[in-house]
Amino acid sequence: MNDIKAVLFDFDNTLVDYIRSDIIGLKSVMELLPTKMNTNEFIEVSVEKINEFHKQVKDGKEIPSNMHKYRLYNTLQYYSIEWDEQYLESYLKHYMESTACFPLAEEVIRYLHGKVRLGILTNAYDSEEQRRRIKSTGI
Repeated sequence: MNDIKAVLFDFDNTLVDYIRSDIIGLKSVMELLPTKMNTNEFIEVSVEKINEFHKQVKDGKEIPSNMHKYRLYNTLQYYSIEWDEQYLESYLKHYMESTACFPLAEEVIRYLHGKVRLGILTNAYDSEEQRRRIKSTGI
């Protein structure tokens, strides 16, 4: 351990289960919808919409801070469901509240704490949102 000065971790899907939090957020939206949806199909469509969004950002046609709204709005458009801000509010609330470390990741961090410098890297669009999610994990 003497030669190692620092350990850097990626946040999503290394320290925390992004997919779990995302699905919890999406399911909270589904509970508000006027029509019952197939969960797997709804998630697949929303993944397609987030992939479209990333392409839009890359092409300069969309700004990163619109990610969650763009994705949900366009997923609901796919199903011809009228937009309501409560969908975004519910998604974000549940997505943020369900952010938690993988148990083994937490154990590794505890082991390394005080022995080496620790850092977290993320390529997320919204740095403030990531800070809140990191804080919510307690690490």
